[in-house]
Amino acid sequence: MLIVTGAMTSTPDLSELARARELAATGTGRLIREWAQLSIREVAASINAAPSAVFRWETGQRVPRSDKGLRWARAMWELHEKRRKP
Repeated sequence: MLIVTGAMTSTPDLSELARARELAATGTGRLIREWAQLSIREVAASINAAPSAVFRWETGQRVPRSDKGLRWARAMWELHEKRRKP
């Protein structure tokens, strides 16, 4: 376990957070959501985040952080994996 600003964060969480930031920076998260025909509000509700937070991540105004950022990345990768399966 790594200690980051007083919170316990595991190495897998850090790599997933980095992946979340890559999804946001490249616009891939938005493309995945649009492919799945989901609205920002639907995604936000599914991860217990504000729609404005999801919008800001997708437009590069903010970077995903904390548990909500991790949940967003996991949701986007889950949708991406469903897309790849025949």
